[in-house]
Amino acid sequence: MKPIAALFSLSIFVGILACHQTKPESIATNFPPLLTRKDTSNPMEWRAVQQLYTKSSAALKRDSLDHMSRLKLTEVYINEARITGEQMYYNNAAMEMLNYILQKSPTNKDHTYLALNYK
Repeated sequence: MKPIAALFSLSIFVGILACHQTKPESIATNFPPLLTRKDTSNPMEWRAVQQLYTKSSAALKRDSLDHMSRLKLTEVYINEARITGEQMYYNNAAMEMLNYILQKSPTNKDHTYLALNYK
């Protein structure tokens, strides 16, 4: 009976670990999209945000190690969280970006400082 319980416990532990493990390579070229705003009272500002998102994500698709573009994308996510109130979605997106920078660029002090500052 004990081996079955141990095996069951181990399988549950591995399942939980697999669900919570983020894959930094997936965030290298796939970025969470901007959510459509419900209130677009300022369409010019919304257009500018979309253009900045498009520009930054295109730069990252060309070079996944362009951490300045990744930081700009993080700024977009943080600002959108404040504007739209979608903190859960945008904060998770920003944290994925920041964790990727900290994992891939630990020797660049400027990138590390900015990433930790946003965290």
